[in-house]
Amino acid sequence: MPTYSSSPFEFEKGIHSGLNHAQPDGSPSCMVLVLCALGVKASYYEPLLQEFASKGIEAYGFDWRGNGDSNIRPSGKNDWGYQVLMDDILRVIEHLRVENPELPLYLVGHSLGGQIACLLNARYPGRVAGTMVVASCIPYYKPYPKKEQKLIRIAGRLFPVVGSLLGYVPGKRLGFGGKMEAKTLMKDWSYHAKNGKFILKNSDFDYEEAIAKSQGANILGIALEGDTFAPPEAVAAMLNKFVNDETVKQEFITKEEYGLEKLNHFSWVKSPSTIVKRFEKFRVV
Repeated sequence: MPTYSSSPFEFEKGIHSGLNHAQPDGSPSCMVLVLCALGVKASYYEPLLQEFASKGIEAYGFDWRGNGDSNIRPSGKNDWGYQVLMDDILRVIEHLRVENPELPLYLVGHSLGGQIACLLNARYPGRVAGTMVVASCIPYYKPYPKKEQKLIRIAGRLFPVVGSLLGYVPGKRLGFGGKMEAKTLMKDWSYHAKNGKFILKNSDFDYEEAIAKSQGANILGIALEGDTFAPPEAVAAMLNKFVNDETVKQEFITKEEYGLEKLNHFSWVKSPSTIVKRFEKFRVV
């Protein structure tokens, strides 16, 4: 049986989180690093990590700074955006490389985790063997149905204002994200929602250009029937930015194929066998 454990991981001095680990029996065929959705604790993904491990895949996951087991919370003094979270991923990747230098490493990003995984692939090509993004898209309002377009546009205007006033965004009270979200993180999200471009606060790197020039990123995007947060059109809007990369592909999974009547943006994690099977097929292509 796979074993499951969690240990502290330090992103930088004084800032740490929990690193969860599902270890398969025998020698693993590869590693996956699961990247959480906004406001979702890493512990929520234990069934996914365990399912990977049951297939002989070593699986890891961690809480974003400011969430779950992280020792800090967003405030006027504690702030970060997409770029800082990307840097945290890189630190975890380097740690896993030291621990298992010979194993291929893949990213599996859910929602926000998938967005940042795509940006990481564009800026740091070749760091991972491939990436699967599940229920993940750029939150640009135009690909959404009209009702959702209105809500996204309101959120895109509201979040930066609230963040500037409070020093953080009370996501749970506003009906989006975790209890507290960093103001710059939500400014990044809001810019993407309003303009459809990956431009990050506190970063002068041109992610749009890097994505357009990407070659060999090896990304598979999974859209799920019933997912109103990341409908297929919105998933495509993100993946289509990789205009010159033939290794970036999208697939759609129906409720019937998944075997889950209430399939949505979050429920897939609790019954992850279909996603892991897709990953196994993707990995060997």
